Amino acid sequence: MATEYGFFERTEFGGINPAPPNQSRLWELWHNSFPNATKGYCHSVAEKLVELARDNGIPAPDAVFQPDQTDTISERSEVRIIAEKTEEVW
Repeated sequence: MATEYGFFERTEFGGINPAPPNQSRLWELWHNSFPNATKGYCHSVAEKLVELARDNGIPAPDAVFQPDQTDTISERSEVRIIAEKTEEVW
């Protein structure tokens, strides 16, 4: 995944340094680029990490504390989308 989605930077000597994406880039990748298989893999890894953390006494959030999935968009996002589409048309 790191190679495919560019989560690294090349050094001047040909090595690589990790370059995790910022939150907005990750959101964009998750919603527009990641295939369902990749999303499923990420969910599985996250569940295992939470389980491992709890087994080792590290606090980890329960699913109840995660945001609900919604198909609605915020008013701010809707205004932004309308402005972008209007600009495209004109």
